[in-house]
Amino acid sequence: MTDSTYNGWTNRETWAANLWLTNDEGLYREAIETVRAPFRGEGRYALGPFDREAIPSLEDDLANLFHVRFDYETLTPATYSMREDIGSLWRIDWREIVTNLIDATNEWTAND
Repeated sequence: MTDSTYNGWTNRETWAANLWLTNDEGLYREAIETVRAPFRGEGRYALGPFDREAIPSLEDDLANLFHVRFDYETLTPATYSMREDIGSLWRIDWREIVTNLIDATNEWTAND
């Protein structure tokens, strides 16, 4: 079995996707809002207080945001570079990125 971890992340693709999501202020704000909205009663889930069992739904939402922003048909030179740097999107561990974004907000610790 080969160890594919990278800089503390599941693999290089997950690390790179998280890096690009969190290093661009606009994209980071969109990602945080994607994760927060359901717990404020917004969006298609309207969950209320944070529940980690909702993470699979948030994985889908974050992956969708990412695919929309990094769609090859709408890429700018900068986003093309980001997309190429990440590599294979199917290897991204969205659960790990969602959990990282939730933890980064420090908003949920009182509800854990």
